[in-house]
Amino acid sequence: RYVLYCLDGLLVLCTGFTDRCQASWATAKKELSDANFLLRLKQFDKYNIPSAALKKISKYTTIKDFTAESVSKKDLAAAALCEWFIAMEIYAATFRTVAPKRAALKEVKIDQYNDQFTLLNIPQAMASLEIKQK
Repeated sequence: RYVLYCLDGLLVLCTGFTDRCQASWATAKKELSDANFLLRLKQFDKYNIPSAALKKISKYTTIKDFTAESVSKKDLAAAALCEWFIAMEIYAATFRTVAPKRAALKEVKIDQYNDQFTLLNIPQAMASLEIKQK
């Protein structure tokens, strides 16, 4: 059962299938037998995981004893995939929390840079005013 959850979660993340009838054993075998499968996992775009995919895999990751350790009792390869897609879910949730904070920090840094630039130009502006007054 947990091995099937791992395969379904993998298909959801890698192919975007969010419908159970699309994520079949034949589709899973096709994905797993792809020569570039590991490369695709390494290059997976963890920054843009669709909300529908996260919702789908959360059905599995919220199961109390659904862990890589429990899956490893049935299949070691499935346990590694389980660990990967649980990690992707955690990363996506963390990234979605942190991304707005990064954007706000970037805005603050831009404002700070502009303020520093203005402060550096004040002595020059004062000097030009003094020259005009004389």
